[in-house]
Amino acid sequence: MGPRIHPFTRSGVNARPMLALVVGHQENPEFQGYRQAMEHHRVPSETLSPQQLAHRFPGIHPHGGEMAVADHTAGVLYANKALKVVQDLFQSHKGTLRDGEKVLHILPGPVVTVTTSHGRYQAKRLVVTAGAWTNHLLAPLGLQLPLQPLRIRVCYLRAKVPGPEGLLGQPPCFLGIGLNQDKHHFYGLLSGEYPDLVKVCYHHGSPADPDRPNQQVQASPPVPDLQRLQDFVSKYLPGLDPEPAVQEWCLYTVRRGPAGRKTPVAPLSSTQIWESH
Repeated sequence: MGPRIHPFTRSGVNARPMLALVVGHQENPEFQGYRQAMEHHRVPSETLSPQQLAHRFPGIHPHGGEMAVADHTAGVLYANKALKVVQDLFQSHKGTLRDGEKVLHILPGPVVTVTTSHGRYQAKRLVVTAGAWTNHLLAPLGLQLPLQPLRIRVCYLRAKVPGPEGLLGQPPCFLGIGLNQDKHHFYGLLSGEYPDLVKVCYHHGSPADPDRPNQQVQASPPVPDLQRLQDFVSKYLPGLDPEPAVQEWCLYTVRRGPAGRKTPVAPLSSTQIWESH
C-alpha cells in the first residue's frame, strides 16, 4: 500500500492537520461514545491514561483523573474556504448565488415565491438554511422549529511565559467533555488568527436575538461563561493567562430539547459577528 492520504488533503479543502485530544472521564458515556466510534470506524487513535496524558502534554493538567483519546487524523477546517468549495460545487451544477440579498417574505404554494430586498424569485421547492434567522422567516407561515440562537464568547489567551516554552511546544486541539464538573464542553487549539495565542472556548452561551446580538434577551439570565472558562483554564491549563488577550463573539444556532432544554450537541450553524480587544 502507498502512503496514507490525509482526509483533508483528499477533500481538496485547505485545512491544517492537527492532533486532536478528546479528554474526559472513563465512565462518561459521551467520552465512551467517542472511543467506540473511533474503534468502530478504525480511526488511527490511541487511548492515554491520566499519567500518559500529563506526560505527553504537560500543558494540560488532568484535574480529576481524566484520560484522553488521541485522534491522529484530525485537523482544523477553514470555514471560509470550505464554504467556497460548496459554493463552487453549487455553481458547477448551474446554481446561481445571490449574495447580499435579505429575504423579506416567503409565500408558499404550488410555486413558492420568495421576496428579497432586490426582487422576487419563484421555484417549486425551497430549502431554508437561515441559521439563527430561521424562525424569523418561518413565523409568518405559522411555523416554528425548536431552535435557539446563542451568543458564544471565544477567547484567545497568552502563555504566562512568552515564546514556545510558555506554550510547552505545539499544543494539540482538544475537546473537554464533563471537565470541571460542567455539563458543557470546553475546547481549545493553537490560534491561526492570532500568532502566539491559544484559542479556548466554553461551548455554551446566553440566548440572543440575531438582529440585536449585543442586547440580552430579557427572559433569560446571562450565562457566566467567562467565569467558567477562567476557572477551567486556571485548573487545567495553568500555563495560560486566564485573562483573555482577545475576545470574539459567535452566534450559534442549537436545537432545543424537551421543555426548552438546549441539547449538548454541536451547533447547527455558527456565524462570527464581532470582536473586542
